[in-house]
Amino acid sequence: MRALSKKILSYVAVLSIFAIIAVGLTFGLSFDINRRAKQIEAGRAEQVATESKIATLSSLEIDSAEAALLRPLLSDSLPLRDDLVSFRREMQQLSVKHGLVGYGFAFGNETIPTDGTPGFIGYNLSIRGLPEQVLGFIYDFENHPYFITMPSINYVEQDNGEFQFTTSGKIFTRL
Repeated sequence: MRALSKKILSYVAVLSIFAIIAVGLTFGLSFDINRRAKQIEAGRAEQVATESKIATLSSLEIDSAEAALLRPLLSDSLPLRDDLVSFRREMQQLSVKHGLVGYGFAFGNETIPTDGTPGFIGYNLSIRGLPEQVLGFIYDFENHPYFITMPSINYVEQDNGEFQFTTSGKIFTRL
């Protein structure tokens, strides 16, 4: 009986050792699997980011090709810098056409066009007249065929019922 209990005890001990080894391997493999899962997730996130960058780059290349096709059209629609010689006279004629009592126009700083961007010449404009005269002038000024910006506008009513309108901005040009 003693021999049987020693055999059972030795089997239990061997089984316990195998159980401990199995549990240890399970925890070890579980830790390794979790570590590998995190590496896979990080790799997948990096792959998604790379795919997004490639898609963006591809889109930019397509847009760049389309822009290259349209760039000559834009360039051709901008006036030559020398064409602006008559612009001041055109504005003077507009002021006379609308019956304005005050008119002043001056060109400002010039930025030369580069390969990627158009050039521009700054301007300052001041007019004075009745509201309908001033608004008529502004309408014609805005509808001029040149690309003109008016980021700064001041529109003030005078004591005599006239309006003083001043603005400054840019007129875009090409070489």
